[in-house]
Amino acid sequence: MKHVPSSIRTFLVPVTPCDDEGLVLSRSAADRGAHQTSQHSASATTTNHPPPAPRRRFVGHIELNRPRALNALDVYMVETILKTLHDWRIRADVTGVVVRASAESTTTSRPVFCSGGDVKQVVTRGLRGDVEWGLRYFTSEYHMNMTMARLASKTDGSGGLDVVSVNDGITFGGGVGISIHNRYQVCTENTVFSMPECPIGLFPDVGGSYFLSRRGALGLYLALTGARLHGRDVQRAGFATHFIRSSRLPGLIAAMARHGSVELALREASAEKTEGADDDKEDDKEEGNAAGGFPFDIDLGEVFRYDVGVEEIVEGCRRKARGSTAAAFWKEADELLGRSSPTSLRITLELMKRGRAMPLEECLRNENRVIQRLVRDRSSDFYVGVTARLIDRTGSPRWGPVQNTGRFLEPLEPNLELQLGCTYSGRF
Repeated sequence: MKHVPSSIRTFLVPVTPCDDEGLVLSRSAADRGAHQTSQHSASATTTNHPPPAPRRRFVGHIELNRPRALNALDVYMVETILKTLHDWRIRADVTGVVVRASAESTTTSRPVFCSGGDVKQVVTRGLRGDVEWGLRYFTSEYHMNMTMARLASKTDGSGGLDVVSVNDGITFGGGVGISIHNRYQVCTENTVFSMPECPIGLFPDVGGSYFLSRRGALGLYLALTGARLHGRDVQRAGFATHFIRSSRLPGLIAAMARHGSVELALREASAEKTEGADDDKEDDKEEGNAAGGFPFDIDLGEVFRYDVGVEEIVEGCRRKARGSTAAAFWKEADELLGRSSPTSLRITLELMKRGRAMPLEECLRNENRVIQRLVRDRSSDFYVGVTARLIDRTGSPRWGPVQNTGRFLEPLEPNLELQLGCTYSGRF
């Protein structure tokens, strides 16, 4: 029987510290393990027993391993991540977690972290009558997003867990979702960030109405156009905590195994400098490629405003394209908007407007309301867009009439609403 590699790998790597680090616990592990040791502390100080051996510690690894599908997430992968995080968060010996792509995904000419959710599978099954598969996928994904956010903010009841995502390559849609809610995100010169849902009849979900709306006009621009950010621009825009060259990532992983601390490993890898004249030249070359080039000096707020409608935003782009010094930028923005489902643009704008004043779990609940209606309606623009752009690849979706945005956000039957528990305010 032919061996089929797993689409996701989860494993623990033991921490092997230097001699002077052997008794140091990472901050998060100490927080989660404190209640296990406090009751013994008084008696320990009154005895002459030798000190206990250092507690064995581990760093958790979650590797996406679906390179032929650009590491697109399916139900199995999402539920594996969710279960793994729940298992590791209650273990005092797991001091941190790294989420990254497998070596098979990053050693190609087009490095990939995660290209998003496998919406082709959702649509294909839905057209056959199995819409529950897609709904299970999205529901599990939103629970995973919320779990990551709570671990990052230590509001999960376990003391939290330091999780870092290494976004070395394409990071689209659902790939942003398994990154942005963690405590740390690493971008490299290979990172390409995008929320490209509107052109397939969807909308930026996975909490996009939360984290994008907190980026003001830039977030609204990225949500509506699906435009891409490259390299260090991802960090500049606030969607990554660290920039580390891809050639230094092995050092980051090694530092995590040595320190047992995500924070210390990131600090070390970020500060590391390559020695030697030839290496310095290579540094300069890769820094140039990694610069990104997004025109942050453009006043996006003149057009991408939260107090207008989609029509005004489109007209604003066209006006700027006719008489602006940045005419090419605005022309491209207009073209990107023109590729998208008119209904998706309006849903996205409404979600972003509401999301600015909502905590993450409320944003996810709103997104779930829209998803439930799009997936259950097999004539929706979601099915049209995914079929045309990702399955048949005709590239020309025939969008339906513009729908009333309000109906997508109306409350669902109680058993269909997303149940996420306690409130989370987040770091944005």
